[in-house]
Amino acid sequence: LRVQQKLPAHRALRKPHNEYALFSGLLYCGLCGAPMEAKKRSGGGFDYLCRQKRRHGRMACSCQNLEGVWTDQQLEQAIWKKMRVPCEQAAKGQDKDRKVQRQVQQALSLLQQLPDTEPVQQWLQAQMASPVQEEEKRPFEEDVYQSIAFAQRQALYRRVISRIVWDQEHLQLYFL
Repeated sequence: LRVQQKLPAHRALRKPHNEYALFSGLLYCGLCGAPMEAKKRSGGGFDYLCRQKRRHGRMACSCQNLEGVWTDQQLEQAIWKKMRVPCEQAAKGQDKDRKVQRQVQQALSLLQQLPDTEPVQQWLQAQMASPVQEEEKRPFEEDVYQSIAFAQRQALYRRVISRIVWDQEHLQLYFL
């Protein structure tokens, strides 16, 4: 039982498998359950491929490959959108819900543990400042997370996401 209780924390702290794919080690095939691995293309860029398919061919798994840069961009946008909602609710005074308060505090706590995340921390704190009128609210800058270094973004995502499943139509995010 103690080992099981420690597993999620250990999983969140594991190192990424490479230094070019943000979500390597978190992405799984929805058809066979195997991890999806990042593989560089000879002409530049990379793809996420099902490990079972890569090792044993299409007969083992017919999972469609994912273009890596596009996938990383889509996932980052979805994650930051998920983080933005509780902050905007807090700014509008709708943070009486303990769940919303906890989500906002968890996001700030995670960001404070990572170096070079000040722009995002400032945005979150500006959203939570009260009282804030709608016209005074600083809008979410869609690329504010791009100001965080690649390695720090990888570390942050490993602390908030348990896994991502590609079901051939959608990427399903599972948060810790």
